Amino acid sequence: MPPLRICAGLAALAALAPLAALAGNPLIPTVFAADPSAHVWPGDDRLWLYTSHDQPGTNTYDTMISYHVFSTTDLVNWTDYGVVLHLKDVSWAASHMWAIDCVLRDGTYYLVYCAIEKGTGFFRVALATSPRPQGPFTDIGPIQGIERGMDPSLFIDDDNQPYLLWAGGRCRIARLTPDLRSVVPGSIIDLTSQLPDFFEGPWLHKRAGKYYLSYPGLPGRKWPQHMYYAVADNPLGPYTGQGVYMREFPARSDTNLYDAAGALKPIVPTQEGVAVDGLRPGPSRVTVLLEAEAAPFACGALAGATTATALPGYSAGGYVTGFKAPHNSVTVMVQSAQARKARLKIRYAAPAGDQRLKLLVNHTSLQVPDLDPKEYEKYLSFPAAADWAEFDCGVVSLREGDNFLKLYTGRPSADISIDWFKLEPLP
Repeated sequence: MPPLRICAGLAALAALAPLAALAGNPLIPTVFAADPSAHVWPGDDRLWLYTSHDQPGTNTYDTMISYHVFSTTDLVNWTDYGVVLHLKDVSWAASHMWAIDCVLRDGTYYLVYCAIEKGTGFFRVALATSPRPQGPFTDIGPIQGIERGMDPSLFIDDDNQPYLLWAGGRCRIARLTPDLRSVVPGSIIDLTSQLPDFFEGPWLHKRAGKYYLSYPGLPGRKWPQHMYYAVADNPLGPYTGQGVYMREFPARSDTNLYDAAGALKPIVPTQEGVAVDGLRPGPSRVTVLLEAEAAPFACGALAGATTATALPGYSAGGYVTGFKAPHNSVTVMVQSAQARKARLKIRYAAPAGDQRLKLLVNHTSLQVPDLDPKEYEKYLSFPAAADWAEFDCGVVSLREGDNFLKLYTGRPSADISIDWFKLEPLP
């Protein structure tokens, strides 16, 4: 895993800070999320984080094989949308899904990421797309015109011209074609010599007509890293180094704002997190929201059940139906950094009551309240819901790593539609 990239992108937090009555560190305590890229999309008051993911229990960065997306309106309560892109769905890649970024262009969200290519062993920079900021994302392949590269980021200027930055020993920037799929021939510029102590993770943003390029650097080529930045009047440079704005400190995670002169102003981090108006910081709360219709694209599956959009009022891209045959099912996957408990709720619609379904959590039947634990047929009975409603399944136990929730019919059929699965943190 490359170092945590909470860099200039989190300057967006400045606008949201007054809303943050409580916020703990780490922001995301439920999974090992790294390399965050922060965005506030037009017309959306949420802060979005796009992150890589470390497998629990590993001792190598080689095992990073998936990405997550999170959102919040107050920096305290976060939503984890689960795995939004996984190595198994990227046909050209072998391993090492490291740092990412995202842009919104012409109504489509583009996730730019890197992975090691099968056959060559080189890092390639690639794109995946989604109509929604939370994904899931579908790979559309490597960006053409780059032989190798890692830690990519995308920047779209006010004139709508897109730029790609990437690392791999050096810092490079290039103009992209309007579809983002290729580098404009002859536009690649090596910025390394303009960026003191550059090491990896370049990230570009613009404020008040100035271009800020921030990056992790190695002073004297010795670890640990510090965060540097440089400024320019043109995205392609030349850049003037502004020095270190975030020095090494325990845990090496931070954020930053601007001072009155437009310089990036260092903030001394705390383990407690953000607090305003004299309130005491508290822990973050992360709710996992897994869209049923997205299951096949997020390490889950549909078996016999189908997706649909006929019923109004569903969230995201649709819902799952087709539970009238025995053992038709929807399976979703949730990741957890450690064994923990959460409250599971399912959003559903049903024209009649007593729609009976079974639920497995990691191949174990849920213990249904008021049912003899020795009873073989452990059915959940969903009441009638002409409009979408939430069914409280109770508290479930998650294990460290990947967890699978399977909702399916037994002997009787069920006339029911499933919108999403939600796992809420316990008090």
